[in-house]
Amino acid sequence: MPSQQPPPSSTPLRSEPLRTESVGTKPPVRQSTERIGTDEDIDYEEDAHWLPDHDDPKRPEFDNKSKYYLTLIGFALGNGNFWRIPSGNFLLQYYLCMVVFGLPTLYLELTIGQMTQTGVQRAFGMYAPILQGVGWAMCLLSFARAVNYNLLNTYSLHYMIDSLFGVSMYTSCEHEWNTKFCISHRTSQRKCGNYTKASAQQHYWYQGTCHHSSAFNNSQVNKMRFASKEYFEYAVRGMDAGEVEFQIASWGPIICLFLCWLFLCISLVRKEQFLGKRSLYIVSTSSVIFSLFLVHVCSMAHVGGGIKRYFTPDFALMKNPDSWAAAVNESCQSLCLGMGGMVTMSSYNKRSNDAFRDALVMVVVMTIASTMAGLEAYAVWGLIMHNYEFADWDSALLRPQGQAFYFADLPEIMQEMQMYKLWQFVFYAMLLCIGISTMFGLLEIPVAALTDQFRWCRQHRATMIFLMCTGGFLLGLVNLTKMGFNIFYQSEILAFSIVSIYLVALELLVMIVYGPRNFYRDIFGALGRSVNRFGQWLSPYGFLIRLVQVFVAPVLTLFAAITFHLLIKKILKLWHTRLTDKHVKFVPTLIYSITFLLWPIVAVGAIKAVVDNVRAKRPWLALVSASHEHPAIRYSLPAPCGNFFSPRAIEVAPMPTPCTPSVEVVAPSSTNRSPILVSSKLTPAPSPIPSTLPSMA
Repeated sequence: MPSQQPPPSSTPLRSEPLRTESVGTKPPVRQSTERIGTDEDIDYEEDAHWLPDHDDPKRPEFDNKSKYYLTLIGFALGNGNFWRIPSGNFLLQYYLCMVVFGLPTLYLELTIGQMTQTGVQRAFGMYAPILQGVGWAMCLLSFARAVNYNLLNTYSLHYMIDSLFGVSMYTSCEHEWNTKFCISHRTSQRKCGNYTKASAQQHYWYQGTCHHSSAFNNSQVNKMRFASKEYFEYAVRGMDAGEVEFQIASWGPIICLFLCWLFLCISLVRKEQFLGKRSLYIVSTSSVIFSLFLVHVCSMAHVGGGIKRYFTPDFALMKNPDSWAAAVNESCQSLCLGMGGMVTMSSYNKRSNDAFRDALVMVVVMTIASTMAGLEAYAVWGLIMHNYEFADWDSALLRPQGQAFYFADLPEIMQEMQMYKLWQFVFYAMLLCIGISTMFGLLEIPVAALTDQFRWCRQHRATMIFLMCTGGFLLGLVNLTKMGFNIFYQSEILAFSIVSIYLVALELLVMIVYGPRNFYRDIFGALGRSVNRFGQWLSPYGFLIRLVQVFVAPVLTLFAAITFHLLIKKILKLWHTRLTDKHVKFVPTLIYSITFLLWPIVAVGAIKAVVDNVRAKRPWLALVSASHEHPAIRYSLPAPCGNFFSPRAIEVAPMPTPCTPSVEVVAPSSTNRSPILVSSKLTPAPSPIPSTLPSMA
């Protein structure tokens, strides 16, 4: 968590019982931790802040930029980069979607967090009360992904412990869990070494005898399984050949899962600040280890084929809409959009922070991280292809399954690395550290929302965290069954992905309902600085970023949501037809129903907003207008000035004749000591500048 900030020595902004300043005037005191002074201390030409940096001086804040960046990176690395390996066939599409979809959407989330300076459960309701349920849907999605994601931490801990005994136990076909279809390069070298030396062709030990590579047909190759993959499926997951059911066959993963949840529970109860200083060590150390591991893998012989395939684009995919939808989804998951984490973490920044620069840095870093993860995977697969000459990229032997790569494929080549025992221990320890850091980010979202919203949760925080972690552990046991990893994979890759895209679409809808001109007016009021000619096109309120954020990103999101939803329905239907056990036939239907989970939550939030609006006797238009808690309303920010379709920035309108607020009651907020306006109507004096808050130019 960010560190606590000492309260300023002066009186907090607008602490008087009745606000008397005119609408459109700047606050008499800048509430900033860096500088506090009167109007005479501020040069409005250079530093014309209309909105204060902070509402609550006691609210935590990041000490410096490095901790903030590493916190965002640590949250995103585990969620969408190390475990989601981008295919080399559509790298160009992925890069393009990161720019035209990922950058503007991430900028939107960071800006909403900085502007509202609150959790997701209240942030979206400030822009449009009828959409306040979006924040709670994000909280539920974050908890569901935390339950799912902890399975990867469980396997990482399991493999880290196994590394103390070497890798021979899962790179050999001579164990009780191995089947007759097992094949191992290590076993073949030991048992068929003489045949290989006497012949120009590689020989392989398969089904009790040595075969040269030309003896295998496609049918035999598709039945083969790596020794490392059989260890993962039969020894770790407890699967039986040809049998899939809800049964936990081993106590080892259960103990590892319990230890992971126990560590998280104790740390959250003790308020361990993993989002601040410790991210500095976890993320930086993990990045160094991963970079060294990547260099070591790429320096091994015979990996060139995989690297070449990774960077060879398939231009035919440019015409495939499913490929574009997958690229949009990949960029969404790489930046952890639609989960509320970016909104929550950016809320600990001051309003005058440049969120556009932060978004640009994050996009560049996450793109590099995803590219490095894909490069490592394809280098490993290239070496496997060299070791098994009879296989090709389309065979079932080398059919990757996303997150299973680090447990099913990577150990196959670790045996050929120097000091492989050390590399394996360090690598899986790195995955575990990144996973724990990500878990804290995922759990912090619902914990912060519940403690902010409900008094009982604030008074019994430890009990609430204990109940949450206990529920997460019990739900996580389902993923440890023989059917569990398939449930994890389908829900993580398909169901949760489409839900996050839906939530991104609702985020963009919030911005459009509030009004793009108002949105960029708020940014100008917070930053308070003008831009040069280059900045008019590319800056926090540049013309290009406005067009992409308001038009291109929503179109891509809608297209991806429709296409990806149809694709998910098709995949799950195919999976349903292949399941033979009647006890698990319901699983694809259950996973498909998760895609509709957010809509009841959003509907409940909308119903609550309608009820509150009727009780307060407000007009129906107030449901889609900024609430009285929004900073632009509380601090009487003037109307936006500027054309949305003009390269010039949308600024705060000058007020030659101040407007007077039509204030019915000024009452203190329950969560903020500053007074707020119950009615936000503005009664302007005659002026050519509009005082309403239009949604478009």
